[in-house]
Amino acid sequence: MPDDSARLRSIDYRAVFPWTHLFRGFRIAVDFRKVLVGALGLLVLLLGDLAISRLPFSPPAAARGMGAGVTTDLAEARSTLVEATRPLAGRPDGVGSWLSDQFVAVIRPWTDFVDRGGAIFRRETTADWSGTAHAWTRLLWLLIVTALFGGALARMAAVQFARDEKLGLWPALRFAVARFPSFLTAPLLPVLGIGVLWGIVALLGLLGRIPVAGPPVVGALWLIPLVLAFVMTLILLGVAAGWPLMYATIGTEDSDAFDGFSRSYSYVFGRPWQYLWTALVAMIYGGLLVLFVAGVALLVLHLSAAAAATGFGAANTEALLSGMRPLFGLDVDPADSPAGPLRIGAALAGGWLSVIGLLVSGFAYSYFWTAATIIYFLLRHSDDGTDLDEVQLTGDADEDDLLPLVGVAASDQPVVERLPPIGATPTSADPSTAPPSSPAASGSPPTDPIPTGDTEFDIRDAPED
Repeated sequence: MPDDSARLRSIDYRAVFPWTHLFRGFRIAVDFRKVLVGALGLLVLLLGDLAISRLPFSPPAAARGMGAGVTTDLAEARSTLVEATRPLAGRPDGVGSWLSDQFVAVIRPWTDFVDRGGAIFRRETTADWSGTAHAWTRLLWLLIVTALFGGALARMAAVQFARDEKLGLWPALRFAVARFPSFLTAPLLPVLGIGVLWGIVALLGLLGRIPVAGPPVVGALWLIPLVLAFVMTLILLGVAAGWPLMYATIGTEDSDAFDGFSRSYSYVFGRPWQYLWTALVAMIYGGLLVLFVAGVALLVLHLSAAAAATGFGAANTEALLSGMRPLFGLDVDPADSPAGPLRIGAALAGGWLSVIGLLVSGFAYSYFWTAATIIYFLLRHSDDGTDLDEVQLTGDADEDDLLPLVGVAASDQPVVERLPPIGATPTSADPSTAPPSSPAASGSPPTDPIPTGDTEFDIRDAPED
């Protein structure tokens, strides 16, 4: 009797809703090696920004404006962690503001790039040569650091997402160094295009210096600057939206700068709604993840302070925590600093506190590049049907220790062994050297081999019945 009962079949939600692959981002980004790469990248970026702020052409406000970008991220993490480690301070203020900061921290690499890239087009920052040099130096330094550490993170995320294999820290950094020119120049190609269009408009503006006839000519030809400015706007929108995809492309395909530039623009303008949806899901999910990681760090530090206060004393612990300072002397307020040995202890404890805050921010950077890489895989699969498990591994192939193949073995043609012609005698005619089972050893005539497709067969040579 057939079984007519209905059976519930499982649904492959990742096949039906491919964007759910973004939820794999936490398991990929939380790897300590990726967090360490993100933290090191933030540290190098911060040190470079501090050095740039002290260059001769940097404006005086640059040293005081170090609270922008990555430094703000570290300073906010440090202040929040300090409040959490004070067991007697009560509930910290500004909880709502702190929660919103965690969601903003997810897109901190992108906002930092947009801020520095937009600075080279602002009138107030490019009014003189020193402001222009300062803006370009900060942008180039960000691109250099991102090419090394962001490229390494994109490569590690691509290999783990496609093959479920973890790439080591040094192989990832070697890959980023080998592809450093591609990672660095990919976002500069659109800037080069804007520079060409900018130069054309500037040449047209020179016509306005012609006495009497110049301004009317420029006014009559003003349609040309408008059209070129529209093209420049599209280029800026493409590089702003597709900047993370450039690194994901090179890290996945092991390709060059032009491939990263062309694919990012193709996906941004070819599939804008899918890109917007996946980016929105990644941001919301990433904000929750950063909130969770920061909450764990807060709980750890709060418990450590509460436990230490039972032995060290509540007053001493409060004085120690109030004098904590982050690394590199940021946000230093000497009025609250303790004196004597307690000052030294507060400085050392503040160093460890900065490390914790740096690791939390490093996870946010790790997730950002992981999410950007997963989004690239989804857009590539939707655009040309490429499987989600395809990643170019030629750059990571280990050298073969075996000897190289030469001759026929090195060719890609099959080796065909042809049978001897019908009626041919064996090479060895001495029965004593033939194997016992061979016809020569037994004295019987040789048996003709079965004809194959590679052997010519004549019907006249067939035995008669």
